[in-house]
Amino acid sequence: MSQSQQLSLQDALRQAVTFHQAGHLQDAEHWYRAILQSVPLHPDANHNLGLLLQLSGKAGADLPHLKAAYMAMPDNPHFALSYAAALQVDDPEQSLQVLRGTIDRGVVSAEIWCNLANLLRAKRDVDGAKTALHAALDLRPTYAIAYFNLGLIEQDCGQHKAAAANYRHAIEHQSTFAQAHNNLGMVLREQGDTRAAIEQFNIALIIDPQYAQAAYNRGQACAELGMPEQALANFIWAVTVLPDFVLAHNEAGLLILTFGDAVSAASHFEMALDVQPDFVAARVNLVNALMTMQQWGQALKQARQAIAGNPDCAAAYHNLGTIQRHFNDFVSAEVAYREALAIDSAFVDAMLGLASVIRYQRADETIQLCLRAQELKPDFAASYVLLAECWAAQGRFAEAEMELRRAIVAEPTRPEAWSAIPSLRKMTRADMRWLTNAQALANSGLSSEQETFLRFALGKAFDDLGEYADAFRQFRTANELAKQNLPPYNRDEQEQRVQMICDAYSRDWMEAPRTNRVDSSRPVFVIGMPRSGTSLVEQILSAHPMVAGAGELSYWNNASAQFFPYSTGGNAHRLPAEQELFALGNDYLAQLSSYDADAQRVVDKMPANFRCVGLIHAALPNARIVHVQRNPVDTCLSIYFQHFESYHNYANDLEDLAHFYRLYRRLMSHWTSILPKESILHLSYESLAQDQETETRKLLDFVGLPWDASCLQFQNVERRVGTASNWQVRQALNRRSVERWRHYQSDLEVLLPLLDEVNS
Repeated sequence: MSQSQQLSLQDALRQAVTFHQAGHLQDAEHWYRAILQSVPLHPDANHNLGLLLQLSGKAGADLPHLKAAYMAMPDNPHFALSYAAALQVDDPEQSLQVLRGTIDRGVVSAEIWCNLANLLRAKRDVDGAKTALHAALDLRPTYAIAYFNLGLIEQDCGQHKAAAANYRHAIEHQSTFAQAHNNLGMVLREQGDTRAAIEQFNIALIIDPQYAQAAYNRGQACAELGMPEQALANFIWAVTVLPDFVLAHNEAGLLILTFGDAVSAASHFEMALDVQPDFVAARVNLVNALMTMQQWGQALKQARQAIAGNPDCAAAYHNLGTIQRHFNDFVSAEVAYREALAIDSAFVDAMLGLASVIRYQRADETIQLCLRAQELKPDFAASYVLLAECWAAQGRFAEAEMELRRAIVAEPTRPEAWSAIPSLRKMTRADMRWLTNAQALANSGLSSEQETFLRFALGKAFDDLGEYADAFRQFRTANELAKQNLPPYNRDEQEQRVQMICDAYSRDWMEAPRTNRVDSSRPVFVIGMPRSGTSLVEQILSAHPMVAGAGELSYWNNASAQFFPYSTGGNAHRLPAEQELFALGNDYLAQLSSYDADAQRVVDKMPANFRCVGLIHAALPNARIVHVQRNPVDTCLSIYFQHFESYHNYANDLEDLAHFYRLYRRLMSHWTSILPKESILHLSYESLAQDQETETRKLLDFVGLPWDASCLQFQNVERRVGTASNWQVRQALNRRSVERWRHYQSDLEVLLPLLDEVNS
């Protein structure tokens, strides 16, 4: 090459570098390629072009040029570093060999030792990485990056004290090293010095306000110190700087959810999942937000998607169980909760979820689950509340109240614990301390759902004390709050459904001959409006030695919905075929046997079965149906005063109650007119209270059982009662609840016409 050519190449390289440094990459690339066209192995042109192609995002195009530069001048540390870095992702072993070879040839470079350490750390060769970093520091004692990398290794190994010392050395030699400040903050937090950690995160963010990881770490530290507002501000900062920061979106959503804004929380979880669809924690949290928003259908879809994405996620199965429990699918809910516990046997929430769905069938297991939950998490009030419900259902009211007191000690502001106490006994003037505390808690800014519990309890307490005006104010507030968490009662839809049932279950259809019949007389159905005395009648029957009480079974409600869906749109309703009736009857008898295989009669006291009488009689023509009737205003008032766990959206408005009562009465008139007289006994609650023995004899005769005097002492029967009446049915029969409505007459104008309609 002549001297003029050499000068020309130098000028060309100078021009290329000028363009490169100015960011004019296309012009720079043109000049580099011009040089390489003349001198294909030109080391500087190859090296610089390789770096330019990296910067331009042209994957793979850089490697041949960086290799050519390295091969031309293998002892140039810059060329070796660039070539090794390009190899690092796809061929880390070759990258390692390049750096080792350069060192073996005697090239002295702190950077090469430092990069070699990074490769060895990636291979988990901790000792080799440390040796390489110390070699780098021997060459350059002020090398901040080497100290930082030593800190990373110590942090990986859980050596927080040593890691902190190395991060401090890095900061000492480079005070604006934002990452070193951030990582020092992380190890200080691990050492328990959270406030000092926040100081380091602050410095990192002063150096680099766009440092999203430092903002996220500061947010976690603030949350740890009980500063949720500051924590949220940092998580929002992080996602503003880095919109795809999924962890920050998830943490922001969790905090926003605790602040009560489920809609905004859900949006953060969704943004995290848009970036990372397999982020199961965010999907589980999204399910929680959807449940809070009462979007149960969407929650079910997301819960199943979470399980599909990670079948070993206990929280996802727990969520699925909770959703299925909401839909009253207790069998599926039990399966889901057991799956969660199979994955994590110490998952307290899943234990209590399982306990809540099996408590009516397997009381002993329920109690053991509650006791285990208390052992694992003594400060978790929910386990004490649920165990109290178990004791109350067995009539052990003193033990139940003791558990509720323990719940209050564990969590003094737990509304469910305070509100359950009045359900265990009659409140007296000795309970004024409870009354004062419960009122203060109800006024403390609880969620509407939590406040609802307390308002119903306060109403019951004032009613017990004879303070009827105060009682009604509390019940009215409770019902207005309850409405907020339920879909509105649709009168037109309910009327249409009742009309469809009456039209379909006609006399002709009911009396049609059927070849396959289930002739068992074991089932006894006790039906009527809620709070009409159905639990009392079940308790009387269950006192008979030949009777078992099964409680409130959802079998016929679920079966009826197959033929007459709760939505009245379209033509989805139909009558069951003969074989379907035969199967329903046999399946139901099998279910009764699981409660008691020997009893001659088994009582199903689901009040809402009054809607299913036609289906029940068609499937089980020899079953006996006891229809309990009570003064309509007393019935509706008692419903209005009751906080139902299950779905009764008509119960929170007196006008809706009156409407629903009239539909109930219409259905019962229809069944009475088309069924054989021997199939239904209309039993008056007031008559039973007036003349217990006469009415009890009539009841036993109707269901085909001999007289037994123990039925008169029903309150002494030791059995589980899983309804709101579990205290009342263990009291001797009295007339205190007869015409109770007169205490509240001035507030019940909308209900009073029901009295005249009964007698018309």
